[in-house]
Amino acid sequence: MIREYFSSVFGHSVLKLLGVGGYNIYMLTLAEFQAFEKRIEKLLRSLENRCTNFGMKERWLDNQEVKQLLRISPRTLQSYRDKGILPFSKLGGKFFYRASDVEKLLEQNLSVQP
Repeated sequence: MIREYFSSVFGHSVLKLLGVGGYNIYMLTLAEFQAFEKRIEKLLRSLENRCTNFGMKERWLDNQEVKQLLRISPRTLQSYRDKGILPFSKLGGKFFYRASDVEKLLEQNLSVQP
């Protein structure tokens, strides 16, 4: 599959050197490798854009994830909700928190020791 991809990208300049232990080794010129690298970067950017535009732009965390991240008890998390310290969304009896709100809470309580 890789060889077919390389061949479609670079034509017949791809040279299969040897196959060892189930692995094939191919030789490319520096220019061919750089062209391949640019195509991969373009594909990754395209994939990243699709994922961002397709799904939610922000990650939501459930109770368990927030408790683990902040190393707090269920009661402390409930207290954060009750006091408005940590914004939340409730759906079907389950609580969700924006990852950015959790990060903001940590940053607001950041202390620098002298």
